[in-house]
Amino acid sequence: MSLNWDARKCGDAWDALDPNHKESLIFSTMSVGIGVITEENHLEWYGRYLQTYHAYGWGDPYLSLADVKAAIGLSTNVFPKETQAAFRKKLVRIIEEKTAEKVRQAVKELEATDA
Repeated sequence: MSLNWDARKCGDAWDALDPNHKESLIFSTMSVGIGVITEENHLEWYGRYLQTYHAYGWGDPYLSLADVKAAIGLSTNVFPKETQAAFRKKLVRIIEEKTAEKVRQAVKELEATDA
């Protein structure tokens, strides 16, 4: 399924955004589970973005709250909104997978030094 988006309801701040930030905002709607950025949900959207970013261990977040605020009015076909419970479950799964990956890597490194 393709990701469709519409920024016609965004204000002038959207037009001033860096094209890479626009693309990141659009694609991040999938990871945060909220397909429409509104005045009412932009703080929740940004909070979920930060949680996802940190769960993956990507370091400093790419997008700022100002970027998200500039995207108020952006809509995508990510629907329906993912519930908080489903979002938390997804975060836990990501953290578990990343932790297991780090443990496997540590075991490999230890085995290499023991050889």
